[in-house]
Amino acid sequence: MKRVFNSIIALVLCFCMFSTSVVTASAADEVTAPAAPTGLKVSAVTDAGATITWNEVSGVKGYVISRSTSPDGGWENIDKTTKTTYTDTEASAGVAYYYAVRAYKLQKNILNLDKIDNDKNRVYSDYVVSERIITDPSQVKGIMTTDVGAASITLAWNTISGAKGYQVYMLDNATKKYKKIATTSKKTYTVRNLTDRTEYKFKVRAYHKVNGITYGAFSTELTVTTSLPDVTNFRLSKSGTESYALAWDANSKVSGFQLSRYDSGDAEWKIVKFGTSNTTKETAYEVTGLKDGGYARYRIRTFIQGEKTVTYGNWSAIVVGGTLPKAPTNIKLAANTDNGVSITWDYREGAAGYEVYCRDESGNWGSVGTTETNHFNHKNLQEKKTYEYKVRAYVGNVSDKLYGNFGETVKIYYEPLEVPEEVYPDDWQETGIIGYLYDPNEKCFYTADDTWQRNFGYSEIYDNAASLVVIIIETCRIKFEYENRDWMIQLWKGQYGWVLYGAEIGIYNKEKNRPVEHYTCANDEDMLQMEMVLWEKQTVAGKETWVRTFGRPYERQWWHTGFVWGNMIGRNKDLKMEARITMRDFAMLDAVVKAFKDKGFDQVTGTWKDLLNSSGKNDCFYVNGLDVYFCWTEMFD
Repeated sequence: MKRVFNSIIALVLCFCMFSTSVVTASAADEVTAPAAPTGLKVSAVTDAGATITWNEVSGVKGYVISRSTSPDGGWENIDKTTKTTYTDTEASAGVAYYYAVRAYKLQKNILNLDKIDNDKNRVYSDYVVSERIITDPSQVKGIMTTDVGAASITLAWNTISGAKGYQVYMLDNATKKYKKIATTSKKTYTVRNLTDRTEYKFKVRAYHKVNGITYGAFSTELTVTTSLPDVTNFRLSKSGTESYALAWDANSKVSGFQLSRYDSGDAEWKIVKFGTSNTTKETAYEVTGLKDGGYARYRIRTFIQGEKTVTYGNWSAIVVGGTLPKAPTNIKLAANTDNGVSITWDYREGAAGYEVYCRDESGNWGSVGTTETNHFNHKNLQEKKTYEYKVRAYVGNVSDKLYGNFGETVKIYYEPLEVPEEVYPDDWQETGIIGYLYDPNEKCFYTADDTWQRNFGYSEIYDNAASLVVIIIETCRIKFEYENRDWMIQLWKGQYGWVLYGAEIGIYNKEKNRPVEHYTCANDEDMLQMEMVLWEKQTVAGKETWVRTFGRPYERQWWHTGFVWGNMIGRNKDLKMEARITMRDFAMLDAVVKAFKDKGFDQVTGTWKDLLNSSGKNDCFYVNGLDVYFCWTEMFD
């Protein structure tokens, strides 16, 4: 009985203790918010944040630190601490920030112990917000040189976000201390008035201005040595009909000069003079025995001859040296456009370019532009008016051209090109089949200058689908890059339907970033002068021979075509195209020559007759000036 009584007493005591704990825990849940921290200060600002301090708040569990770019919201909790100081190392450089701190206590559980330290169990004080600070700019990275001369050095570096500008420092070789030499808002600076063949050291730092100037860390040190003195006054000193001369200023600081030449025949730079030539005479280098218009590109540099090595200076700007070019001939209208005229003339070998003059009804001559090609588009003309044109060739560089004489004067009446509203004219039956024109002399059909097919461009899918309409043709695509665009000269020959066979040459281009392999037909400005002849292999008097089928004249076109009655299905290799295309300039010529070679065409030398008689060479070409002559028989895509 006594044991039972003791057990009852124990249960009563436990119940009393549990009741007391519940009452105590309920009281502990009502934790009052602590006071807000005071004395918040910001110090030690860096490019990655700042250090903040504040006064201790009694009886709190810890402090939560927040950061924002605005004092009115957008706070981001970045850390918590039990200390009264905190260093932020993860902020962005050059950005304005505010810091906020609030103290907190933890709620109690039923055993009057602190609950787990997380946001829902905290009882916070009010925020205390710091003053606005801006982190330092980042350290300047990527310091480098973009140009090193004898008396100047151009420095460059990466842009620093948030920077107001940059300070450039150079080591004083006398005092061995760095000295500020420039303040700039740009990310490049040219240091001038330096001494040739001397070592210099540089460093750069960024800064911003907010309540004073704040600087970022200096870049790494950059060491640069200036080059030899540059050649000065390098020029074409004189030019005649059979010779020309180059000259430059003497320089007693160097051992001598190295002169290099480039011409389209060599297709590479070659050293043509190496020696002292410390003279300013007008014939430091002379080229004689030339035909009118011969020219080449030149560049020159200084050198110092050591005991075992030779040290070179920088190459000069390129100077074009040449004889006076002959006057251009055969100036004529190539095409009327919708707002002007396109004129052309015979290519003048040796000319670096041409200048075009025009005289309207006012009677005054004036230059309307220059071109490196043998054609020129004169735009924005008044319709139904007569204009006079004359052209002269030149050699030389941009700032020092030598002009030849003007060619003959030609009068051109401008009448705008009219684009018909209908695809075919009403009397198309009289102009040929399906809107094509007919040449009674060559007895062939051909396309008009601005035929409707021009609107659709070119894609290989057209060729792939050709057989569906009984167009059994072979094609060859000559692709090249010119003036930052993709170009293509495409050749076709074969059967067109059941009753016609013939050949085509098309000029196309497209932007380099066009994701689809679809070309645009050349516009009026991009058309090229070209001509072609189609030959057919036949048996004459028991002997195989090539018989001329038709020819298309030398004219400015984007699509040269010709078709005759007959059937050549299965005999495409018995058709041979001979053609000439005149390139716009030497850059285009070089690109096209490379494209023909890459395609497998053999380059031959000599004349057009030599090309035609090249034994065993069914696919070959040769170059004369800006003209590319070629034969095409078997090279198919």
